[in-house]
Amino acid sequence: MNIIFFALSANMLLNLDKLLISKINIIWIVTNMSLYNELLSLGINKNRIKLISIKGGIKYKFLNFFFGKKIALKNKMQSNINKLNKEFKPIFYLTDTNTNLYNIDTRCPKATVLHALSYKMHFLNPINLKYDFIFLPSPYIKNRIKKCYNRFKFAENQLEVIGDLKLSPFINNQSLNNNDKKALLQNYNLNENWTTVLYAPTWNAFENDKIFPDAFNGQFEKLEELANFLEENKMNLIIKFHYYMANFTKNIFIQKIKTKKNTSIFPTKKHFDKIEDGSDKVLLASDIVIGETSGILSTAIYLNKKMIFIEPKKNFNWDKSDIEKDLRPGYICNTFEDLKLSIIKYMKSDDFSNERLNFTKKIFYNKDIDAYIKLKESIISKIDKYL
Repeated sequence: MNIIFFALSANMLLNLDKLLISKINIIWIVTNMSLYNELLSLGINKNRIKLISIKGGIKYKFLNFFFGKKIALKNKMQSNINKLNKEFKPIFYLTDTNTNLYNIDTRCPKATVLHALSYKMHFLNPINLKYDFIFLPSPYIKNRIKKCYNRFKFAENQLEVIGDLKLSPFINNQSLNNNDKKALLQNYNLNENWTTVLYAPTWNAFENDKIFPDAFNGQFEKLEELANFLEENKMNLIIKFHYYMANFTKNIFIQKIKTKKNTSIFPTKKHFDKIEDGSDKVLLASDIVIGETSGILSTAIYLNKKMIFIEPKKNFNWDKSDIEKDLRPGYICNTFEDLKLSIIKYMKSDDFSNERLNFTKKIFYNKDIDAYIKLKESIISKIDKYL
């Protein structure tokens, strides 16, 4: 009896693999060699990992040329799934993204857990409605989906609340002890006695995928100005780019900024964040988190970090965002001067502690219980019905 994990990264599904593997054989389907190698290093037997190509081949090139990339990708993916079904005869598909399987006939139930609860259109994306099951982080998101698609006839249990998988590493560990925090900051060559600011831009929050909005009147020079401002106020800066922005880590201007004694760069990889890179520990070690629409922000709020939100691009559609515009418990910045002023205010007091607490109560479900347990039980129940 096989089920297939169609994985974007190891982060979301590895814990579930550990919970299910004694009962069900799991086949990991991956589309890049980096993830294949990471899974091997994490102890997944190579017989349970299959690397596939989602592009390429004569037929793909033909369809792409005459009918476009979308048709070519769908045809290639359907061909892959047909081969996987023949080889493994799976009874269930689970993916941590929504783009790969939504328009594909898997011949058995397919489900998505997605990989982030953000201020973007992830859970509210209409392509999710093509899945037999959508595992959700909270009743808040379930209600928001139903309100957004109030004319859609949902199947029984199609929307199932399990809790936020991203909170799992933090349930019994919401802070770093002094020794661990000291070691992490030393590893980043930062001052262990200074306040640490994490800037975590995502790839599509601003115009042309920039690192700051046009309203800031500058990009790399403003980032350097931010680093200088923080240094003057005895603060560290860690910059964590989204994996779609991994090329920024090699940018000559970023490398220059990195030479500052108070600034370091998280080792973002091209396709995904690796577990071993320690993004969870970086978040725990941070005191102030700056972002715009990224999924890391909701986790930071859960961890009670001081929050600063940069307003996204002008055409950002808040009506389709997973989390509403008004649910941003922190300073909201439209200009670079707003950003600096927000940091100064946090140096004096924390005026958003109650708002963060209210956010956590509203957004998260069973926040003190590991959501992987609920997900495991749900999948086993669905498989039993299928059999």
